[in-house]
Amino acid sequence: MNQLAVLGILAVVLVTIFGSWRNSVPISDAEMAQIQQDYDIAVRDWEENKDEYIADCQELEAADRELNPSVDYSCEEGGPGDLASWMYGPPPFADAAARILPGIGFLMVFGAFAMGVSFIAAEFSSGAIGNWLTFEPRRGRVYGSKVGASGISVIPIALVTGALLLGGTWLVYGLNDNVGTVTSETWRDVGDSGVRLVLLTAGFAVLGVAMGTIVRHTAAAIGIIVGYAIVVEGIIGTLFDGLRPRLLALNLQAVLEGGTSYWTSVCEPNPDGGQTCSGIEQQVSLTSGVVTLSVVLVVLVAVAAVVFRRRDVN
Repeated sequence: MNQLAVLGILAVVLVTIFGSWRNSVPISDAEMAQIQQDYDIAVRDWEENKDEYIADCQELEAADRELNPSVDYSCEEGGPGDLASWMYGPPPFADAAARILPGIGFLMVFGAFAMGVSFIAAEFSSGAIGNWLTFEPRRGRVYGSKVGASGISVIPIALVTGALLLGGTWLVYGLNDNVGTVTSETWRDVGDSGVRLVLLTAGFAVLGVAMGTIVRHTAAAIGIIVGYAIVVEGIIGTLFDGLRPRLLALNLQAVLEGGTSYWTSVCEPNPDGGQTCSGIEQQVSLTSGVVTLSVVLVVLVAVAAVVFRRRDVN
């Protein structure tokens, strides 16, 4: 199981690097010339018909304000903008670097969880854990050694995987001459995201050992986490916005990205019937994510310790 998880992660990393190579190709000279031509046409059209466009915008704005007084279409600020806003080429490596490692975060933590589960569940299914207890009857020490070993063992995997992905992505961006200006701040952001990813990987490996200790079967533990993702995260989390900051996925994303956000919908009744809905962005801080995941980890590890000490291992 562990070998399959590592191979799966490696395959995804290679596919990601290939995707980065394709997505980092700058736009061609012909495409840039076409953009310039389209931009020039838009500028001339705006200069010739500006008054008409502004009047139409203001008329629409006035009509919509009857339903929502806060509507502001900034009609006077219309126009084609500057040429840079028309360019649609891929961002350079310097702009994308901080998002590279968080991009595989969910895959890494799930792989670490699966490895942690199989690490302990295999010993239960084979009876090896009984042999352990024959030589070391103090169950607390045995359980602690399993928890510590699982967390430590995935750290080299996380480091090698992150280095391979980051180095490979930098290489393919360089081959396409699209590295950009990489500063010390860029590498600091990359380092911060790397540290968070390694710690999360170790934490979820420990979480996997705890889950494997409780259910004692790899398929059952994986089934529980998949069922949680579908039912709790996918269905309940969608129906009840207020629960989302307490769920694992959003807090995991907050830790991976150093903070994240989500949108909730707020609806107000209109005087003439019906309602007007608007989206409100809600923040989930890095601290909130760390606290939530830490509580889940500590509780599950403690429950597994009690189960291991009291339940027959055969």
